[in-house]
Amino acid sequence: MRWVGGVVVWLLVLALPGCSSGAGVSAADYEHVYTVRARVAQLPDGSPGGAFLAYHETIPDYQAANGSVGMSAMLMPFTIVDASVLEGIAEGDVVEITFGESFEPAVKQGVISIEKLPSDTVLAFEAETG
Repeated sequence: MRWVGGVVVWLLVLALPGCSSGAGVSAADYEHVYTVRARVAQLPDGSPGGAFLAYHETIPDYQAANGSVGMSAMLMPFTIVDASVLEGIAEGDVVEITFGESFEPAVKQGVISIEKLPSDTVLAFEAETG
C-alpha cells in the first residue's frame, strides 16, 4: 500500500458521516423525523439490531408508508442503531424520543436521540378531541 493511497482512504472514511464506529445516527439519515414523549417499558436484550419498547403519545404528523397521517398512542418498538443513546435510561423513565424513518428503497427506522424528562412529567395517552 502506498502512503498517499492510505491517506486518501482515511480522509474519505473520516469525511463520510456515520461510517466510523460510534458515529451515531442523524436526522439526515432518514426521510421523516419525529419527536415524541414516552415511557420506557422494556430495554433491549443487547442483541444486534435490538429495540426497546416505549409507550408513546400520539404522533399527529406521522406519515405512514401507505400515505395515512397520524399515529395513535401505543406501545411501540424503537430500533436502536447506536447503543449510546440509551446511556442513563432505565425502564419506567419518561423520555423524549427523536426517531427517523424512511421507506425507500426499504423500510428503515432508528432512534436518533433520547432525552430523559423529569419523572413527574405527565404524558397524554388519549387522543385529543376538539
